[in-house]
Amino acid sequence: MNNSIGDSRRNGREIHRSANVGRRALGNHIRAFAILVFISFGFASSAGCEDRYGTIVVVKISKDQAVVAADTLELGTTRTEDTCKITALGEQIIFASTGKFGFDVSNLWTTISWDAHKEAERAFARRGWPSWGRNDKEPIVRMAWHWVTDASMTFQVAAERKPSVVEPRELDGAIVQGLFLGTGQSGDFVMARARLVVEASGPSPIFKPEVKEQPTQNGLLVYGATAIFEEIYNRGKAERESWEAKLLTEEPERRDLLTAIHLVDLAIRHDKSGTIGGKVDAVVLRRGGRIEWVQGGDRCKH
Repeated sequence: MNNSIGDSRRNGREIHRSANVGRRALGNHIRAFAILVFISFGFASSAGCEDRYGTIVVVKISKDQAVVAADTLELGTTRTEDTCKITALGEQIIFASTGKFGFDVSNLWTTISWDAHKEAERAFARRGWPSWGRNDKEPIVRMAWHWVTDASMTFQVAAERKPSVVEPRELDGAIVQGLFLGTGQSGDFVMARARLVVEASGPSPIFKPEVKEQPTQNGLLVYGATAIFEEIYNRGKAERESWEAKLLTEEPERRDLLTAIHLVDLAIRHDKSGTIGGKVDAVVLRRGGRIEWVQGGDRCKH
């Protein structure tokens, strides 16, 4: 009898100790889970952002053709030197972008992704639609408005999750710039430049979409790292003048192509900022809408 009572007491103490051990183990599991959740939320809110940016684009337009050339350097989590920054939309329109041309912002549940060239393809698919209450007659201008307005909404949502998505910016405050070039309804070249400007930073940044038609009368236009380009252009004056003299022996159309390619190559070779680099991609748009890849077509054709 006494043995039974003693056994019961011992069993009770063992059960009590087991319960305490169980409670401590459960507490450890809960604390470990809480730490894991904290770490996950911390990583999701601070590290889950990958930006892709950088570029110089040179456009040379003459009566019968337009040439677009760009470098291939992509800056972000890693440095890549074979990124296409020129896209052919259909058979008659060329798109190029400068600034931030992509990002991925992630948290524990979702990822917000944006890619300038995929956005351009969506805008191209909607080129016949009115552009957000506007009545632009030129499809190229409508595409530019579709592109920059949709980009603005995506950036707004991403910036609320990750404020640094608004950096880096170009000198004029634009975070991203898209160039749409093609043959207009009149048969002449039309180019629209779409810019997303950050007017105010902070927890709730203000974005301003802008679209402006660009001059296309026998012009040489430079977009992206323009301040760096101007410095390099002036610094390499002797080389540039020697090279320009050699170009006089070329046919005018060939001369335009070589000019655009050489100017991007000049920027790549002399850049000290680390924001221009890689190779040179180049494409020609003929009057009437024929696109010919000169360099980079094997990588950039979609």
